[in-house]
Amino acid sequence: MIQIKDLTRYYGSILGVDNISFRLKRGTTLGLLGPNGAGKSTIIRMLAGTLMPTAGKVFMTESLADPSSLEFKKHLGYLPETAPLYSQMPVDKYLKFVSQVKGVPAKKQQECLERVLSQCQLEDVVDRRIGRLSKGYRQRVGLAQALINDPSLLILDEPTAGLDPQQTNEFRKLIRSMQGQRTVLLSTHILPEVQLLCSHVIIINKGKIAAQGKIDGLLAQDPSQQRFHLEIRGPSREVLNGLEKLQDIQSVTLVRKTDKDQFVYLLISNNTTDPRDQLIHLIAGHEWQLLELRPNHQELEKLFLAAISETMEDESIQFSV
Repeated sequence: MIQIKDLTRYYGSILGVDNISFRLKRGTTLGLLGPNGAGKSTIIRMLAGTLMPTAGKVFMTESLADPSSLEFKKHLGYLPETAPLYSQMPVDKYLKFVSQVKGVPAKKQQECLERVLSQCQLEDVVDRRIGRLSKGYRQRVGLAQALINDPSLLILDEPTAGLDPQQTNEFRKLIRSMQGQRTVLLSTHILPEVQLLCSHVIIINKGKIAAQGKIDGLLAQDPSQQRFHLEIRGPSREVLNGLEKLQDIQSVTLVRKTDKDQFVYLLISNNTTDPRDQLIHLIAGHEWQLLELRPNHQELEKLFLAAISETMEDESIQFSV
């Protein structure tokens, strides 16, 4: 749906975004990750049309419309990190005003207003002034203004920043409810939020793409291996010796102690044999206690840290989004 090609932005002599390209397919929820100053907000602003690129293009693949055109804006919903709200206006009047600015036909404005009030759960505060609302409700109003024109592309820049845990949870539910209905680009520095909400991820570091692809694909482990997280109560030396003697085991690592005679282990085995039946017999035969057994997958945090520390080679991390 959206093509980003060779996008570059300088601030004077400082390079903010360095020749990035990716494609955002219809219905995708893409998380844009990166440390502070990596270039995320610059990319977001160029996609939303509030900042012109120094070089490169952003365009809709169907119409070739770019962010400066009315055609592009007609399909765009944008919630910047600081929502563009008028604190003295009541919620309903503000949203009607936004619908007019966005060119929603007069006969559809009431219908669109009722839709976003319901979607964003704003019915109870519809006639209250925005400035008197809590931070969580103001964010909902910000999301409602982004949705009022029923956009096919929704761009959200740090949408849960400053919210308390309950407000964050409610806001994430709203975003999840739209999955598959719209193309969503979510910029955040909260890794669990990306894993919870997004199907794809792009990691930005120093203005460049450090890693991109489907989250499941990026976090997939070596297909020839199985990795298991074990927590066992029993003497660690005996447990290690017993685990290492299991069939097709590649390695066993003692990760940490959690209590007296209670330890966490990482077990890596060949993919040809499932070691779990062997584990149960081993533990039962020694009267140890198995407290936890689960597959161990690579974590997004480790991928993120590896990407921004430039320890990953480009050819091993570039995927089609």
